[in-house]
Amino acid sequence: MHEIAKIFFLNVKLDIVLGRFMKISFNTVLPNNGQVYVKLKQQQINVAKNCDQQTSEVSLPLAGFYYNTFRAKPDPNLLLSQSDKLLCAYSRKPMISPYTLRSIFAKLSKKSTAQSAINFLKEHKKYMLDVETRIFDMFEQYGASGQTNFQDILLEKRPEALDNLRKKQKEILSSTDDYIYSLDENLAEEIIYLKDVALLKIADGSFSRHGLLNQLAELNTSPKNKEKIHEIYKKWYTLPRSYTDEDAFIVKYSGFSHEEIAQRLLNMSVATVEHIKAYAKGGEDSFRNCVLTCRLYNLDKGDMSLTEYEEYNPDIGIKKNLPKYIDSVINEISRGNHFFIQNSDYPKELRQQVIETTKWKIKTTSPVVKKQAPSSQKLTSSKKGANRYRNYRR
Repeated sequence: MHEIAKIFFLNVKLDIVLGRFMKISFNTVLPNNGQVYVKLKQQQINVAKNCDQQTSEVSLPLAGFYYNTFRAKPDPNLLLSQSDKLLCAYSRKPMISPYTLRSIFAKLSKKSTAQSAINFLKEHKKYMLDVETRIFDMFEQYGASGQTNFQDILLEKRPEALDNLRKKQKEILSSTDDYIYSLDENLAEEIIYLKDVALLKIADGSFSRHGLLNQLAELNTSPKNKEKIHEIYKKWYTLPRSYTDEDAFIVKYSGFSHEEIAQRLLNMSVATVEHIKAYAKGGEDSFRNCVLTCRLYNLDKGDMSLTEYEEYNPDIGIKKNLPKYIDSVINEISRGNHFFIQNSDYPKELRQQVIETTKWKIKTTSPVVKKQAPSSQKLTSSKKGANRYRNYRR
């Protein structure tokens, strides 16, 4: 048993060194002759005891014991290796692989002025999302002025951005008054109280959109008021946040360092593994429940259902973009992408998962199968080639 443990842990160590991050399933089997055969590559490991140098096979007796065979299962996180071949499943925008992002950040840490950071980030601008692109354009306008850094630019713009942000917040909160006053009196008073507290927090700069939405969602309401509460929630959901509004971005990140702001322009575009049905709500941690999305949508969606998130963010176009993501995977299979060929059921199973989770009608293309020439044609071609060779020799 000691030798089995030794070989197992050496294998695990090798897998970590070689980057083979896989989930392992254990299948208990009773051997016929009480022997376990562990095949190892001789170049990777040399087990001196009971080791045949020619066959690189180790035979260890386990008479009277069960033993485990190990079958590797693909980890959903291995999808990240395909992030340079696929667009975001929700928005169809290009993503940065985590490895590439680390490399960019290492170089970005040496760009201490606005102009040097702008010159470097220009080549990666295609990855920036909408708000980040607008902030970057603003930086370009200010960047040429001396040794100014990103934080100084945001601090200069902050007073104007804060005024704009407060106006937007008040306008959205007040846009639901008609819904509020049509509710039952007690419920209306509760919501008016939430709104008044929010307005006070806006005035002193401590407002939190997330907290307000949670409090609204937790209110006890009768079925006849539920639809109106839902409409209020949808309106308040559009309150500005740094993901979607440049004024909110400026106000929030003006307190961050130059390097952190520079990184923020790209770190929402990094590829992440997103669960169609939230893992926190019982979703499977398997390929059929996973897609690649930008970090922005992964963080913003949280544990919301995909139907809810699409309803509150119709401008993203999730319903039309998910089928295109599945088609992209099918195209990768037809092009001979080894990773997706190994997981060829992924498009079909993912499509089924989306339908089961959302009840949407998802149409996708069929995989393109390259037809092989009949054997007779291959032989004819071979003969022609042979004849040409013989004529050439003459």
